[in-house]
Amino acid sequence: MLYLSMILYKIEKNFPVQITQNYQSSPQICMCQKISFADQEISEPFQDCLYVAISPASVPAKFPAPLLILQTSGSAPSGMENYPHCRVSPDMAEKIYAFILSAVHQDLAFISNKEKLLSLIKNNLGLEAILKTAYAHLNNPIFICSMTLHVHAKYSPGFTPKNLRSKEGIEYFEADYKILREQNFFERITSSRVPFIFPEKIMGETLLQAPMHTQNSVLGYVCVSQVNRPFDENDVEYVAMLSDIICLELQKNSSISSYSIESRDHFLIDLINGNLDDPEMLELRSSMIHFKISSHNWLMLMRLRQKDTDRTIDGTIGFLKRFHTRRLVAKYQDSIVLLSSDSKYELMPQEEFEPFKNYMEERNFVCAISSCFHDISHAPDYFQQVQELLKLHEGQKMTEPIINAADCLDQLLLFHNPYSNRLRLLIHPDIKELYSYDQLHHTEYIPTLRAYFENERNAVKTAQALHIHKSTFFFRINKISELIDFSLTDTHKLYYYEFSLKIMDYQFREQQIASESRLS
Repeated sequence: MLYLSMILYKIEKNFPVQITQNYQSSPQICMCQKISFADQEISEPFQDCLYVAISPASVPAKFPAPLLILQTSGSAPSGMENYPHCRVSPDMAEKIYAFILSAVHQDLAFISNKEKLLSLIKNNLGLEAILKTAYAHLNNPIFICSMTLHVHAKYSPGFTPKNLRSKEGIEYFEADYKILREQNFFERITSSRVPFIFPEKIMGETLLQAPMHTQNSVLGYVCVSQVNRPFDENDVEYVAMLSDIICLELQKNSSISSYSIESRDHFLIDLINGNLDDPEMLELRSSMIHFKISSHNWLMLMRLRQKDTDRTIDGTIGFLKRFHTRRLVAKYQDSIVLLSSDSKYELMPQEEFEPFKNYMEERNFVCAISSCFHDISHAPDYFQQVQELLKLHEGQKMTEPIINAADCLDQLLLFHNPYSNRLRLLIHPDIKELYSYDQLHHTEYIPTLRAYFENERNAVKTAQALHIHKSTFFFRINKISELIDFSLTDTHKLYYYEFSLKIMDYQFREQQIASESRLS
């Protein structure tokens, strides 16, 4: 909308004049008309018309409509001081009048364009129709971006920006975050209320950017690329209006929450893919999505055991976002990834864990939980860990719905060991000797040692687990000592014995799986 004060400001900005601005209010202006007062009487002037008098011989003491006096020669008429006025040459007076006519015409066109875009919202024609209509006016490609530089929507026929990339089906602008910080890009997006231009040397293209504000936050921004024609002053006003229109469209379709969630998804995916290795950018991005990073972090990766159309991943993501509101959840390829960050060394309370475990089991999901890590920038390493956990779960044909790295670090080591095809080389020779003796003499020395390790190296608990008397347990230990020369106080050897037994158990399980596969 064009107001009298705006017209006077634009005149002073575009012409070497200074207007004495004597007016009580600044009404909206929709028309412009010359008036001389000498031979022209207007009984009922339009209240939204700016009347321009060029060197009038006289002016009324009180004119009931906006009036601008351009005095070109002679003495000032009585009463001129009651209205905005200035002295100019005759030629400049005509140029100023033509300028006002053009400004009014452009404003009417602006209002018409806004009504056109609003009608698209009223008629439920959607965001694509809005962008297509805006493109017809701007004649330059338009992108709707989140605060993470991801592209939410676009209309750019026949044009792809130099720095537009695509990963996992998601488009984003690739940029040097260090340069963006130096140029205060994100601060300008979050604090600015008007569009601004970023030069080509920073973003790869000359871009006109307008923040999309809601009452409580900034969703992202409208980005117009200078491709087909250079930007002008009218583009700035139009793009500012366009960002407001797009916000209305998102609110109308309840897309604001999903738009924000999408930004949270992008943050999590960028994090696990190693795209947030800059600590300052990591902190900035997390603050943008209102996610607090704490000292204890876990990653969880969930995957369906088999394709199941009745229990979709999208439905489970919806459940997790409601159930774990303090955590980040995103779809990643055919899986679901969840990041938990807490000040306490506790992934989730028991009253939460049991329902979660039941949900995973009922819907045929397997969930891998990483080890706890303190530095959030190490997330890519722990994401690789949960991926390996799922492979281990599948390879070992485990049945439990939850596999926790903290409970099977040894199996992870064996599963991805470069000796995986020669694990027998890692078994301690004492254990091999004891195993051979059991096979030959039908003794139970290996099961006795295994039970000892499984029962916290406690003689009483081990005897109870084996259903034998404590003295029988020590008799067997003495016999083992005679065979392989070891002592229960030799912790160094005991460590290698226990690890060797784990290798044997792992190999036995591998052989079982291979045998079952041959039979099936």
